[in-house]
Amino acid sequence: MEKLFKNINLNPKICFGIIAFCFCIFILLCSYLYPFTSDDVRFYIITNADFFRAIKTQALGEAPRFFNLVAVAGLYFGLKFKMFFVLLNPFVQICIPYLLFYFVKGRKLNINNQADILPFLLICFMYLFVIPSPSTTLFWTGGAFNYSWPFLFCLLTLCLFRFTYLGNKLKDAWYINSLWLFIGFVSGMSNENTGPMMFGVSFCFILLCKYKKIQIPKYIYFAFFGIILGVALLFGLGGSYRRLHDNYVYTFFVESDFSTRLLFSLHRFDKFLKALYYLPAITFIALLLIAYDKKMKVIKRENFILSFFLLLCGLVLAFVLFAAPLIPYRAYYSAGIFCLISFWLFLDLFRDVYNLYILKYITLFFTVYCLIISPLVIIPYFSLHKSFKDRDARIYLAKERGKTKIYIDALPKIPGPTKNLTITYLDIVRYDDEKYYETTLKKWYGIEVVVPDKTKFLIPVMQQALRDKELDTQSK
Repeated sequence: MEKLFKNINLNPKICFGIIAFCFCIFILLCSYLYPFTSDDVRFYIITNADFFRAIKTQALGEAPRFFNLVAVAGLYFGLKFKMFFVLLNPFVQICIPYLLFYFVKGRKLNINNQADILPFLLICFMYLFVIPSPSTTLFWTGGAFNYSWPFLFCLLTLCLFRFTYLGNKLKDAWYINSLWLFIGFVSGMSNENTGPMMFGVSFCFILLCKYKKIQIPKYIYFAFFGIILGVALLFGLGGSYRRLHDNYVYTFFVESDFSTRLLFSLHRFDKFLKALYYLPAITFIALLLIAYDKKMKVIKRENFILSFFLLLCGLVLAFVLFAAPLIPYRAYYSAGIFCLISFWLFLDLFRDVYNLYILKYITLFFTVYCLIISPLVIIPYFSLHKSFKDRDARIYLAKERGKTKIYIDALPKIPGPTKNLTITYLDIVRYDDEKYYETTLKKWYGIEVVVPDKTKFLIPVMQQALRDKELDTQSK
């Protein structure tokens, strides 16, 4: 095995170009094949009718995240000109592995250095196949706006902290301060759990700089102030509060006893670990074993502290989500990335402590594994795309023939090689809201589209909650 790697002497620039090209093509293809969803269509119709009403609905009634508000306009143009999103998304997504490399290594990726290609390849593969629910966080228009795109700004902020801690400085200028104020603002307003975590990480970084007597540049304070503004606006607009308190499912969970909540949390924790192939557990145990073996010598190392701290951040982000009994896989996106960064930092720590370069073996394993499952991942997207096209053709044919109504079935979920890689989506016709059927769906297709038995798509827990709510209302 050692001879195999020593004999490989490829041009690093060519290798980097191939990796980046294949990564972008994969993102582009899956983004193109991923179908429109009921959420996308609903906001497209609302925005097309009244842009300001759509903003108000998102800010006060839905989730007032920064990109959610931008997505009101973005979804309109993204759906009307989907190729704009399809072509832009790969460039946004390739920036994330690049920034992940910078944060882990503490320096820019050198495309002339063969030693940098392996960790970058590993990061790209794990980003595509290991993060929770790539179908809804990378390829779905609304999901990308909600999860991966805003996390790019979070990563920029984290890289700024790393950059500053290593003794580097940016130019002190008003436009630099303004830029980091904006980036911090987007980071703070990114998500209901990620935003507060970014505030906590930023606060810890400033305290660390004070303790280490590191001079804190002005733009760090601007970024921190931007995060505070973003978090304040995220929870102050009213949408987040209403989303939690007007949803009977969340209320049911909050009002449950401790044992019920613990049961849900344990189930969700196992689900979270499975989505990440149990890497958080492996990293945690490995860090404890190294600390036990090397004692204080290793605990003081920067990579050990960073790895352990970011692993805790990822677990805290995940545990915050466990308060919701109906949490989707995609919500674990940011928690998953924190845990993956912790794993990559652990690999560097292991090499430094034991002088054993295991990264090449792990990269080889993931490369072979990902190449084997890649067809199993991408083929279902072609199948799903064809199913949507065929169903749309039937609907528009009925419209051309002068029919006023058509009964259609919702499309089933298409399983992937693992549950985490299963394509999940909100089917356009799979929406349990009578008003949606009567207005939004009819405006989208120009004909009334009806699912014969809409109630069969209601989640059993929600059905029970509805029945309990009705009984409670009748008793009162």
